[in-house]
Amino acid sequence: MAFILILIVVVCLRLDSRKSVFKVMNLDSIISMKCASCKNSKSDEQCRAIAIPGLLFCGRHAKAKNVRHWAEVNRVADKVIKIQKVWRGYLYRNWMKEAGPGCLKRSLCHNEEELVTMDSKENLHPLDYFSFEENGKVWWFDIRSMFSILESNLHPQNPYTRVALPIEDRKRLRELCFRRKRFGFDLYYTKPKLITRSDFMNTLWTFISQVLDENGFDSIHPHIIDSMSIQEYFVFLAMFLKDLKVIACDHIKTGSRRHKYVVWTRRILNNLYTSHDIDVDFAKLFLTIFKDTKDPFPYCYIFASVLYRM
Repeated sequence: MAFILILIVVVCLRLDSRKSVFKVMNLDSIISMKCASCKNSKSDEQCRAIAIPGLLFCGRHAKAKNVRHWAEVNRVADKVIKIQKVWRGYLYRNWMKEAGPGCLKRSLCHNEEELVTMDSKENLHPLDYFSFEENGKVWWFDIRSMFSILESNLHPQNPYTRVALPIEDRKRLRELCFRRKRFGFDLYYTKPKLITRSDFMNTLWTFISQVLDENGFDSIHPHIIDSMSIQEYFVFLAMFLKDLKVIACDHIKTGSRRHKYVVWTRRILNNLYTSHDIDVDFAKLFLTIFKDTKDPFPYCYIFASVLYRM
């Protein structure tokens, strides 16, 4: 008998206290939109009827004396745990790979102590580890130390040699920092102090300029964009939206990333004169697009071309 399993697995990832806790959602919530019973006493397929609001079953199965739970018959819980087990392994292996050489073999590391904390290389947890190779030597750091360099320098450098980090290593560093923020890991050693609005905006535009630099547009300084007026914001967004619609036409599905970016840009443009934080919204729009997309080059190209046309 043909077996069709339609499973929506919602994995709640929370990397807490150096661990990955994969929480399995209640099976009732996974199949809450459909009846939780099998079609009949001889079938293992799920009933396609919509469940009564507040109940697990449709009207027909709610009246039945003996109900065969579809999730129990097909052992859905075991399948969910197996899928989560596979993804947990992939997540850790990929994280170790992105952390750089020497993550699991510290004998490859050149420097013996961490720059800020002075911890030995054997004591640093793998999820806090970041390294890169320079002239045949593997330099390692606590990623929180490197993040402080990343957010305060337009062109991050190796603190020991003052050599600029290669583009690929900067991309790895930024990706790991995004993951840490997504999973609730600290990006600072201590709780950061309150900063001024000017410093906050400078940090946002520094990140944006770094992404532009990593994609071949290295002549765009943060102060060039940060000094725009609200009228220039309007012209910039209108031109950016027009070019964005052109590349969005290549995607038929309206729910694609490109169409999503069109909606975001249009929303910011429509609220331009009513928002009290337009400069923050303007910067966060592009930083979010650059973070969300797998390949930021097309959007960096549009950004730079619009800036040069103004």
